[in-house]
Amino acid sequence: MVRQVGNETFDKHCIMNNDVNVRHLSLPGYFQDPKNIIRYLYDTFGDTIYINLMNQFTQLSDVIKYPELNRRVTDEE
Repeated sequence: MVRQVGNETFDKHCIMNNDVNVRHLSLPGYFQDPKNIIRYLYDTFGDTIYINLMNQFTQLSDVIKYPELNRRVTDEE
């Protein structure tokens, strides 16, 4: 996708037209994963992409059978 899109471009109103955004949702208990993913993305694509880290994981009633996911992401994570 990065090769297809190329570098980001902006119009005269400073609105971005072309870019690649990678979104990563952090899960509770997996605090090392985002670090590894960001390192991989930076090593692979440098500063040609945008990375969005999200920590809005919300436990659902279905997740009760998975206790490791039955909580919110803590501030430390």
